[in-house]
Amino acid sequence: MTDRRTITSLNPATEEVLASYEAWSPSQISDAIDGVRDAQLRWRALDVHQRAEPMCRAAAILRERSDRYARLITAEMGKPLVEAHAELTKSAFACEHYAEHAAEYLADRPVSTESIESYVSYARLGVVLAVMPWNFPFWPCAARAASSARRRH
Repeated sequence: MTDRRTITSLNPATEEVLASYEAWSPSQISDAIDGVRDAQLRWRALDVHQRAEPMCRAAAILRERSDRYARLITAEMGKPLVEAHAELTKSAFACEHYAEHAAEYLADRPVSTESIESYVSYARLGVVLAVMPWNFPFWPCAARAASSARRRH
């Protein structure tokens, strides 16, 4: 006997079933975590300029699929279509912004102290689990992913 559950996505306005998904098993969750860690190790080996290309591609995908994603956001959470489009536009902008400015943001910055030399330097964090709000499905994820793309190793 399994203890697996089904997760059902409903349109909040009509209560129409949009889709149903079987919850992941512990081994599927573990495999996903291992995959994320492997991807993070490959990502951190890239320099800041190599990271810019996939971030720009993510922005392009968000723009190309904006109508599709906006309709999905509206169906799944009842967010007005204009707000869903605005969230996608803002998410695409974040991806491009950090791709363009990453090297500048990551540059060591001298800091005036009583020491001979002091500076601020950024270091990688590794994999971070983030619990995101349901009513902004793209923006918080895009903002965190885009800003982490600028991290240097």
